[in-house]
Amino acid sequence: MKNLELNLNSPPVRFFPAAQAEHTSVVYGVLRGIVPVAAAALAWVWVTHDLHLSTLHEGWDVKFAFSRVLVVLMAMVLWNMLVYLRPLDNSKHLWLCELQGVVMASILCSAFGLVCAHSILGIGNTGVAAESACLAMLASSALLVLLEFQRPNVKRHLGWGKPDAIIVGSGKGAEAALLEISETYNVVGCVDDRLQPGSSLLSRYLGEIDALPSLLKYHPVEAVVIALPTRSHYDHIQRALTLSENAGVTVHLSASCFKTRILTHSSRSQILRRGVMLHAKRFDVRDVVKRIMDFGLSFAAVVLLAPVLLLIALLIKVTSPGPVIFIQQRYGMNRKKFPIYKFRTMCIDAEAKMKQLEAMNEMGGPTFKMKNDPRITKVGRFLRATSLDELPQLFNVLTGDMSLVGPRPLPLRDVGLFEEGWLLRRFSVKPGLTCLWQISGRSNTTFDTWMRQDLDYIDSWSLFLDCRILLKTIPAVIRGSGAM
Repeated sequence: MKNLELNLNSPPVRFFPAAQAEHTSVVYGVLRGIVPVAAAALAWVWVTHDLHLSTLHEGWDVKFAFSRVLVVLMAMVLWNMLVYLRPLDNSKHLWLCELQGVVMASILCSAFGLVCAHSILGIGNTGVAAESACLAMLASSALLVLLEFQRPNVKRHLGWGKPDAIIVGSGKGAEAALLEISETYNVVGCVDDRLQPGSSLLSRYLGEIDALPSLLKYHPVEAVVIALPTRSHYDHIQRALTLSENAGVTVHLSASCFKTRILTHSSRSQILRRGVMLHAKRFDVRDVVKRIMDFGLSFAAVVLLAPVLLLIALLIKVTSPGPVIFIQQRYGMNRKKFPIYKFRTMCIDAEAKMKQLEAMNEMGGPTFKMKNDPRITKVGRFLRATSLDELPQLFNVLTGDMSLVGPRPLPLRDVGLFEEGWLLRRFSVKPGLTCLWQISGRSNTTFDTWMRQDLDYIDSWSLFLDCRILLKTIPAVIRGSGAM
């Protein structure tokens, strides 16, 4: 086994635009998920009861009332899924992406409500009510978008000024900090023992670090933001911390002590009292939605394809000796080993014959692929060409070891031959049944292209991208391009 060499300087190849970073507030996210559907439900009830809310209780039985509540809850789930599934276009402003997303979600959610009114509630003549609900949903969601992205102007108009802050430092780090905190704080100025020449903070320079006590005494400053290089300014940082804590103000200290290319998201450490965590991948509610989709779709696929699974098992058993299911240890998320399930497509002594065929590898890199592999059975060749041998991995998805979409899980032998450390980042997410490689030629692509496609998927991940890959997998499997 070759030693892994950490090579972190390889630039990633982009196949899809990187997912746009969210910059909306938590309050907006909560209100966006609740208010539009609630407004639509009220508009529907208002119109269907001729504006007389006092008569809502008349003619309602428990079953009918429960049905309406169920429809509203279903609509709320659908609304939130549609909002999170919306594609993010880096070429557009975030507010425009938000507006497009809520408009599309409003239209589809209203159509869903109209269908439920006829099928579940058995209500006819709902055209006016549906239009009112759609308008209420559009108006409320658009209003929320407007308020969210006009927060600074609204606060200024209402006289709610931003709290004051002072930056410690005047170099590039301080200039970056100014841009990051400008939406939250009003930056009074900066202090630094040595003002950096050409700094954009020249006009805001307030003096040396020792001037902090006087500045904090006579100015209503709520926070001090320390943006000095840690290695060369340790004593300065400690002095600024001491002066700030003596004055009882909040201190923001950057965790960017070292240069990182991937670890860009941070949060409070759960194990270190005053530590932070740097994440290689952003985790949010979309991960929960992805797991729900994985479980629901894989369960439905197992039920619908049960006859096909039984037929394939019977063919394998009749045509060749050995077990029906091939079980092999693979690396999963965080390089944890798990047993992967596949329909057996090779002879029972395939692993023993592997060393004799190493020189005939047609894939290149550490992975082994051979088009006319003599170990493959006749039924196995058909199963591989149609990717039907992968169907038992639906049970891996059900158990949570895999996802429907993600980098393909590699054998222990292949991972042991990795020569570059950056390849290990593909294990920061769950492996999947299908991926970008699966829809981009599979074995017709080079190993380097395959690995970079996996990393591009991780960096650009969104629920919309998952749906896009799933839909493209079907024609790719039918064509059988690159299958070995």
